[in-house]
Amino acid sequence: MKNKKIAAYLGITLFALAAGCQKADDKLSAPMTEAADTENPGDVKGVIHTPDDSIEADSEPNTAQKEQKTETLKGNVSSISGDSFVLSQSFEEEEDTLVTPIDGSPEQVQITARVLEQTQYEVRTVKNGGVNGDADVEKKSGSFLDLEQDSSVDLVGYYEGEEFVAEKIVIYRFV
Repeated sequence: MKNKKIAAYLGITLFALAAGCQKADDKLSAPMTEAADTENPGDVKGVIHTPDDSIEADSEPNTAQKEQKTETLKGNVSSISGDSFVLSQSFEEEEDTLVTPIDGSPEQVQITARVLEQTQYEVRTVKNGGVNGDADVEKKSGSFLDLEQDSSVDLVGYYEGEEFVAEKIVIYRFV
């Protein structure tokens, strides 16, 4: 009788340990199957497949897309050269209030922005300080030639290392 109790206790303990280990890592708990189809000679015996085998190759994350998180920058053009320019970044201090630190101040952040052949440009001419909203804004397409030193711009794009790649540039002209 005593041996039956010990055997039952060991059996329950082993079962509990096996069940606990199985829940610890769901990837390891995926049922493993052995290829046993002897009717198809193309199948190889002894090869172990998991349900995730076909998914892994398709679900590799595209690292280029991860690195290209789209962002918007606002600021003023400090200098222009070739296919890039330097942006003195503006920051929102209060709601609807942008502040651009003065040149040389410790708060000033300068970012090199590179343009691509497919970069889109838009020029927005703002009248009356924009007090009437969109009624005071005239929009037209533009080009890299519309960029001028001290122009206010909005950039949409992504960082490639320390450099910002501009996919869209909105140039503001205040009259």
